[in-house]
Amino acid sequence: KPAAILLDASGNATITAAQINDGSSDNCGIKSIVISKSAFNCANLGPNSVTLTVTDTSDNVSMAVTTVTVLDCIAPVKPTLPTITGTCLSPVVLTAPTTTDNCSAVVTGTTTGPTTFTAAGTYTVTWRFTDSSGNSVTANQTVVVPNLTFDGFYVNSLISCLGGSCSAPVRTQVCGGTIPVKFRVKCGNSFITTGSPSVVIEKSNSSCTSLTPSGTGSFTRSGNDWVFNWNTSGLARATYKLTTTLQDGTKKIVWVKLNRTGDDRDDD
Repeated sequence: KPAAILLDASGNATITAAQINDGSSDNCGIKSIVISKSAFNCANLGPNSVTLTVTDTSDNVSMAVTTVTVLDCIAPVKPTLPTITGTCLSPVVLTAPTTTDNCSAVVTGTTTGPTTFTAAGTYTVTWRFTDSSGNSVTANQTVVVPNLTFDGFYVNSLISCLGGSCSAPVRTQVCGGTIPVKFRVKCGNSFITTGSPSVVIEKSNSSCTSLTPSGTGSFTRSGNDWVFNWNTSGLARATYKLTTTLQDGTKKIVWVKLNRTGDDRDDD
């Protein structure tokens, strides 16, 4: 009679003659019942022809062929996937993880979700591992993209601001000269000291309803500080908008009012 057997976790299975013998008998007695194949492995998945041979006490022999179907119903090993932590300035690109299986040496995971992450946040990626018999298991992987944190601006060593607005700008009394505009950025707990932050300067009218280009520049690193030495010589008394583009492409704004006490030039 036909039979079906399951491979174990090592990819092996055995069968006995009794499992495929369907009531063999003899008028004088049976001496032996043997089968042509009793051990199976992953190479035998599917139907296999097995011969049952029955010998009686007078050495008369009868044989019959049946089908032994070998099945693999064991899923791949569920892996423990590491948390992937990226940086603030480059995307996290996942490589498909692998695991082992009783019949497949390596099973590669697949996912229906994204494998590239650029925005700050914590993500869960579900990987599915499927073997050649269609058995599958899933495992989750955590992806952390740190947030780029902006620490500043601060103008001079005495006046601090966090961007402000046109209606409440930082006020700096100057009669020309250089104002060091500074900030710091962190990725997680580490200062970012690479890249080339830039700044665009625009002069605003008194009601902040229009902006006029006033200059551009770039920040240079001084320790953990990024510094732009803003030369205000010759600039009119007005409110200026400084837009800084950080290393990750985000923009930060600070408004600075230049008050030229004792300066008789027009605001224009």
